[in-house]
Amino acid sequence: MGALSIWHWVIVLLLLIPAWPAWQIAKRAGLSGAWGLLMIFPVANLIAVWLFAFLSWPVDRHSEIRAN
Repeated sequence: MGALSIWHWVIVLLLLIPAWPAWQIAKRAGLSGAWGLLMIFPVANLIAVWLFAFLSWPVDRHSEIRAN
């Protein structure tokens, strides 16, 4: 058992790259940014995308307040 090779770090980075924008999207949707970490897990990322798609976003809530 030696130290981690460069390929281990490449794989870790490839897994974390989609998590960063998802973290930002979750924050803008009014959720904790940690929801973005679901992008790392194969089935959970699909559930998270569906959640973000049908969630009431702050922009939607703001326009509902203006309409009333």
